[in-house]
Amino acid sequence: MPTTRLLLQATMNDGPLHKPTVQYDPQSDTPYFLVQDGEEEGFVEVAAGVNVELDQEGQLLCVEILNTSRFLGATIGPERLA
Repeated sequence: MPTTRLLLQATMNDGPLHKPTVQYDPQSDTPYFLVQDGEEEGFVEVAAGVNVELDQEGQLLCVEILNTSRFLGATIGPERLA
């Protein structure tokens, strides 16, 4: 996911960055990595099931990984998720 890393790096270098926080929605199995406060103007899917939310200036607000258990299970193996 080089695109995600580039977006994160650009935001860290170009503007004020609050300490990132993580929120998790168990119903949708989705963690939200909040980078900074703001109103979402849109999002970009940077990989299958991985979205970045952007404000009206194109600054990164959040990274979300949809259906994380399935995504991570395929990546690191289901036995490591237990």
